[in-house]
Amino acid sequence: MDTGKKSDPLIQALSGATSTKRIPLFKESANESLFQQKGIVNLSFLSEEICEQLLAVYHKYHYKGNTHSSAGFYTGEADKESLNRLHSETISRAVRPFLSLHFHRYQIIRACYIVKPPDPKGWTPIHQDWTFVDEEHYDSCTLWCALHSVSLRQGALCAIEKSHVHMLAHRPSPSPPYVPPFASDMMTLFPRSKHYELKRGEAVVFHHRLLHGALPNQSTKARIAIGLSLAPKDAPLQHHYLLPDRRHIAVLAVKPEFFLTHSHEHLRALHESDRMPKTHPIQSQYPYKKAHYPASLRALVAEQPLNAAIVKHLQAAFPTQDASAKEAPEQADKQPNKASDSNAKNLKKNFWQVYTLRNIYLELIHRLRPIRMMLRRECIKRQHVAQLYNEQHKAFQDVYGDVIQAFRTKPIEVLLDYELKQIGIADGDYVLDAGCGVGGPALYFAQARLCQIEAITLSDMQYYAAKTKARERQQENVHFHLGDYHEAGRFFETESFDRIFFLESMGHSYDLRRLISVVWTLLKPQGIVYIKDLFQKQAPGHISQTRIDNEIKRIRHAYHYDVLGLGSLIQIAQQCGFQLKSVAVPNIPIAHFEGLAISNEFQEKTGICLIQSWHDYVFPVDFLEVIFQKPSLSSVQQQDQHFMQGLSQTAASHAQP
Repeated sequence: MDTGKKSDPLIQALSGATSTKRIPLFKESANESLFQQKGIVNLSFLSEEICEQLLAVYHKYHYKGNTHSSAGFYTGEADKESLNRLHSETISRAVRPFLSLHFHRYQIIRACYIVKPPDPKGWTPIHQDWTFVDEEHYDSCTLWCALHSVSLRQGALCAIEKSHVHMLAHRPSPSPPYVPPFASDMMTLFPRSKHYELKRGEAVVFHHRLLHGALPNQSTKARIAIGLSLAPKDAPLQHHYLLPDRRHIAVLAVKPEFFLTHSHEHLRALHESDRMPKTHPIQSQYPYKKAHYPASLRALVAEQPLNAAIVKHLQAAFPTQDASAKEAPEQADKQPNKASDSNAKNLKKNFWQVYTLRNIYLELIHRLRPIRMMLRRECIKRQHVAQLYNEQHKAFQDVYGDVIQAFRTKPIEVLLDYELKQIGIADGDYVLDAGCGVGGPALYFAQARLCQIEAITLSDMQYYAAKTKARERQQENVHFHLGDYHEAGRFFETESFDRIFFLESMGHSYDLRRLISVVWTLLKPQGIVYIKDLFQKQAPGHISQTRIDNEIKRIRHAYHYDVLGLGSLIQIAQQCGFQLKSVAVPNIPIAHFEGLAISNEFQEKTGICLIQSWHDYVFPVDFLEVIFQKPSLSSVQQQDQHFMQGLSQTAASHAQP
C-alpha cells in the first residue's frame, strides 16, 4: 500500500505539461470532443415507450426516499437495499440498447431514479460528483435522462460548462466533513450557470468533475428522471474515502455492488463512528489538504454570461421590495436636485430599463448572504446534535437504554404506559415520533396499539440501532427515518398524522416557529400534538434566576439543547392556529419516580455538563407536558367555540350536587 505524503495526485497529474491519452467514452467523435471541451453533451436518448415503462416501475414501487438530505432531491432509500437493487437492474436492462448506440465499451457503475419533489426552496446546490475511476487515465460521467418534460420551473439541471478542467481534485466521501473549496459560493454560482430544459427521453451526459446543480421544483408534481454513472469497461472502479482522522484520504478498490450498499448516509455514519467500509482493499492513500478555489475557475465563472431566466427565478425565490423606489418621491420633495429628477425618470421606466443583469446579480448575492448565514447556522446546529448522539451513542445506551428521557420511572414501562395514554394513540392511528432516539418509545407504543408509527432522528447511530431493534422484534408497523424533523414536510403527506409527539426532543429545534408550522401542516384536523419536555424555571429572586439562567446556558452549550420557554411555546403554537388543551406536570406515582439520578450518572460517565459543586446549584427546569390540538374550524371560529365549551363545562361542573 502506498502511503507516501503526496498531495492530491490527480492535481499533479492533470496539471502537468504532458497529457495522458484518454480512452474515449462516446462513439461519435463530435460528442467526445464536446464532452472533453465543455464537460457536458445533450443526447436524444430514450423512446417514449421506455420512458413510460420506467415511470410505471417507479410508481409501482413508489418510495419516499432519503429526504433528510438538504440536497433537494433523492435517489433511493438507505434502508431498502433490495428496492434500490431492483431499480438499478430494471433501469440498466431497459437502457442498454440505447447506451450501445452512443457509447464505446462501457460499464454501468450505478443506476437509479432521481426524484425532485415539489418544494419552492428545494435548491440542489452547485457541486461535483464523487471520484469513480483513476481520472489520470479514464473519464467517467453521469447520464441524466428526463422521463417527462423538464422545464425551468420543474427543477431543471444547471451546470458551469468547462468547469471540469479547472476543479481537478478528487472528490471523497462523506460530505461533510469533506468540504469542497467552492462551498461558500454554491448558491451564487447559479446566475452564471446554464440550465437544460429537456423533453421526455432527452438526456445530458456530464463529467463527474463538472460543477452542476438544480433549481427548485415549483410545480405540483415530483420531477422524475433516471441517472446512470458510466465509465469505460476496462477502468477499475475506486472510491475515495476521507479517513476518520481527517488527515488522509484512502483510495478503495470497489465494484458496482459497493454503491448499492454504501449510500452517502451510510458512509457518513461509518465516518462518525471512526470506521471504514469493510472488505474493500485500500489501494493507496494521500494527505487530505483543503483544496483552494482556483483563480482560473473564478475567471471562468466571471466570463459566463448572466442567465436571465435563472436571475428571474432567484428573484422570485427571494423577493424584497425595492426601497429606493419606495423612498424616491419623499426624498424628491425634501431635496429637489438632479439626482431626484433622475430617480423620477427611472420610476417611469420598466424594470429591465433601470436594472442591468449585472446589478441584479450583485444584488442577489447581497440578499442571499443572510440566507446563507442562516442556512449555515442551521447546518451547524444539525451537525452538533447528530455528533453528540453519534459520539456518545454507547454512553447513552449504557445509561439510558432504549428510552433517552431524563424524567423517567422505575420500571420504565410505567412512564411509557403513561405517555401512551396521554398521547392518546388508538388502534388505526397514524403517528409521528419527532426525535425518536433509538426507537424505544415508538416500538413500545406500536406493540401496544394496532397503529402505524413514523419515527425520525438526526443521528446515524441511533437510526441504525432503531432499525436493528425493529428488525429483531419483527415489528413492521414502525418505520425509522434518518433526517431533520424541521424538513418532515418533504417526505410525509400533508394532513396525514393523527398524533405527533415530542419526548424531550423539541429543545434540539433551531427554529421553533418553523417546526410548529411543519407540525401544523402534517396534522389532520382535530389532530393532537403531545410535548413532554424541559421548560425553563422562573425564580422569585434575582440571584436565583441568575443561577438558573447560567445553568440553562450550560445545558445549551453541552447538549445543544435550547430549553423551552412555556410562554413562548404557547404563543408560537397559538399564532400558528393550535388550541391549547392542557399544561401539567406528568402525573406519575411518586413511588415510581426515578428522581433524575440517571442524568447525574450520564454526566459522571461522560463529563458532559458535570456539576462541579452542589453548594450553589439551583435546579433550572420544570418537566411539563403540553398538549395542543389542531382545530377543524377557522382560528377565530375555533377560539370562540373553545371558550364557550369551556364555560359550559365549568357551568356543568358547578351544577353537580
